Amino acid sequence: MAPVRFELDLETGLHATADDVAVKISEPIARYLTRKDDYDLGGAPNILSTVWIPCRQGSITVGGNPLSGAIRVDPVRPMSTAFIAEAEVWCTADHPKK
Repeated sequence: MAPVRFELDLETGLHATADDVAVKISEPIARYLTRKDDYDLGGAPNILSTVWIPCRQGSITVGGNPLSGAIRVDPVRPMSTAFIAEAEVWCTADHPKK
C-alpha cells in the first residue's frame, strides 16, 4: 500500500498520486447539487445529496504512461465523464425535515 498525495482546488481541479499512479481532473465546468429522496440502500430508503463538479479534462497515468480512453463532455447540458465529488450527505428517509 502506498501513501496518497491529494491536492484539490475547487476552482482548478485535483491531482492525486500514489506510487507511480497519477490522476488529474481539471477545468471545472460547473458545480451541481443533486438530491435523491429514495435511494435504496439495503432495502431501506435514504436521502442522498451530492455536490459534484464536471470537468473538461482528465487523465490517469501509470509509470508515466497514459491509460487509454478519453473524457466525454456534453456541451449542451454541460456534463462530463470526468468529475469531482465535492460533498456527499446521507440521511434516512424517515429523518424529520427541518
